[in-house]
Amino acid sequence: MFQDRLDAGNQLAKQLTHLKSQRVVVLGIPRGGVLVAQPIASALNAPFSVLIVRKIGAPGQEELALGAIGPDEKPVWNDSLLKQIQPDPEYLEKMVQEKTEEVRTRKKAFGAHEMPALTGKTVVVVDDGMATGATLKAGLMWLKRQGTAKVVVAIGCAPTDAAEEIKTQVDEFLCPHVTPNFYAVGQFYEDFEQVSSEDVRKTLGIL
Repeated sequence: MFQDRLDAGNQLAKQLTHLKSQRVVVLGIPRGGVLVAQPIASALNAPFSVLIVRKIGAPGQEELALGAIGPDEKPVWNDSLLKQIQPDPEYLEKMVQEKTEEVRTRKKAFGAHEMPALTGKTVVVVDDGMATGATLKAGLMWLKRQGTAKVVVAIGCAPTDAAEEIKTQVDEFLCPHVTPNFYAVGQFYEDFEQVSSEDVRKTLGIL
C-alpha cells in the first residue's frame, strides 16, 4: 500500500538506482503517472517529460489497442490485430482524427515541454498503475519506433494477467503490487485524489 503517488515514486526510485550509470530519460503517463515519475527522475538525475499517447481501440472493444497516436501525432498500428479484426477504414480514419486532436489538446495543456531525444537512451515509462494495460501498450508501441536502447516500465500496481503481458514487451518491468484480485488502481493508495492538468504542469515545472 502506498501513501500517495509521491510515496509510490519514492519506493520505485529505490529499486531503479542500478540505472544511474545509464543514459536515462523518464517519461510519466499523464495524469497520475507524472506525479509518480518526478521523484524517479530526481533520484536518477535524469531528464523528465510526459508520454502523451492515446490508444485507438477496436470497434466495440475500446480496451483492445489496434494502434496509438504518440507525441509525434503519427498513428502506429498493431498490424497483426488489424489483419485479424479488419475494421472499417472509415472507423480508423475517424479514430485517428479524434485521438490526434486529444494528443494535441494534452500537449497544449502541458505547455511546450519538449521531450528529450530518446535514440540510444534507457527510457523509464512510469504510471501510478494499470488496469488493462491498453494505454501502456499503446505507448510502448510508439516507443519501439524511437530507437531506444532499453525500455523499463515502472508502475505501482497491476493485475497479474496484464503484468505478465507487459513483461514480454519490455527489457525490465518493475511493479511492487501484482495481484489476480485487482479491482482498481486506487485500492493500492491511501490517498488517490484526482490529478488535474494544473498538478501535472506544476510537477513538470511549466506553470
